[in-house]
Amino acid sequence: MKLLKIAVAPCYWPDEERLLGRELERVAPGRVELRVARSKSELLELLGDSEVFYGDRLTVAHLGAAPVLAWAHLNVAGVERSLTPQLAARGVVLTNSRAMHRVHVAEHVLALMLAFAKRNHIALRRQLERVWAQAEIVSTSFSLRGLTCGVLGLGGIGLEVARLAHAFGMRCIATRRRPDAGAVPCVERVFGEDGLQAVLLESDFLVICLPLTAKTRGLIGARELALMKTGAHLVNIARGAIVDEDALLAALGSGRLAGAGLDVTQREPLPADSPLWTAENVLLTPHVSGNYPGYAVDAARVFAENVARYLAGQPLENVVDQSEGY
Repeated sequence: MKLLKIAVAPCYWPDEERLLGRELERVAPGRVELRVARSKSELLELLGDSEVFYGDRLTVAHLGAAPVLAWAHLNVAGVERSLTPQLAARGVVLTNSRAMHRVHVAEHVLALMLAFAKRNHIALRRQLERVWAQAEIVSTSFSLRGLTCGVLGLGGIGLEVARLAHAFGMRCIATRRRPDAGAVPCVERVFGEDGLQAVLLESDFLVICLPLTAKTRGLIGARELALMKTGAHLVNIARGAIVDEDALLAALGSGRLAGAGLDVTQREPLPADSPLWTAENVLLTPHVSGNYPGYAVDAARVFAENVARYLAGQPLENVVDQSEGY
C-alpha cells in the first residue's frame, strides 16, 4: 500500500511532532509517512516527493520544490502570507485551522471590553503609581448591558464574540459576506459587506474579526473612525493592517474614541517607540488571543481529521477560497 507522504515544516511547539504522529496514527494507522523537517533546507528536500504539506506558511520556494504537492494545510488561521499567484496557478488545495481557537479569542475580546467598562486599565496604572483611585474609577465605569456590539466578520470567531456579548446583555449587529446565509439567534441584524457604515454608526464596541485581504487592508481609516459614536471603543483581534494606526491614535487623542483594545498591530513585535505603548486609553496584548497551552494538540487533531477525509476521498474542511483571500 502506498503511504501518503506528508512534509512538515520545522516544529514550533516542543511536542508537535509527537502529537502529529499520535493523531495521524489514530485516524489513519499505517497509511501515512510523516516527515518532519529540522531545517528550512531539509523541508525543501522533503517536499520533493510529498503530496501534503503541514506548517504555518506555504511559500513560493516551497511550491517550487514540491512538484507533486496536492494539498497544503496551515496550522494557523491567517492565510495572507501563503496566498500567491503561484499557488493559484498550481491548483493546490489550501486549508487552515480557522475557528479552532474561537472560544479563546472571543473570551479575550470580552476581557478587553470588560476591562474598559470596569476601568481596569485605569486601576492598573494607578496601582503602579500607588494611587487609591476609587472616585475616578467609580465615576467613569459602566455596564456592557444595553450597549451595542458591532462585529465585523461573522465567522467562527465573530459568532462566538456575538454569543458572549449577547450573554452580557449587549445588542449585537454584524457584517458578513453573505448576510442571507441564515439567521443568528444572538445577532439582531446581519449586514452584507456594504453595511459597514451602519455598523460603525451604531456600535458602542466595534470588534474586528475579519481576515486580512485586499478588501480589508486599511478598511478602518480616518473616515470610518469619524463615523463612530463619540466615546465608542474599538477592539481588534484580527490583523493590524486592517486599521490605520495613525488615524486610530488621532481618534483616541481627540476623544472621538474612548479606547482601543489591540491584540494585533501593523508591525509585530510593536516597536518600542510606538505611541500605542503610552496611550492611556489603549490596552495592548502581544498577539496572544488565539494562543493557549493546548493549541498544538488541537492543531494536530484538526489536521489529522482532514487527513482521514483526504484518504477517504471526502471533501476537506476549512478549505480556503483563494479568490476571496480566506
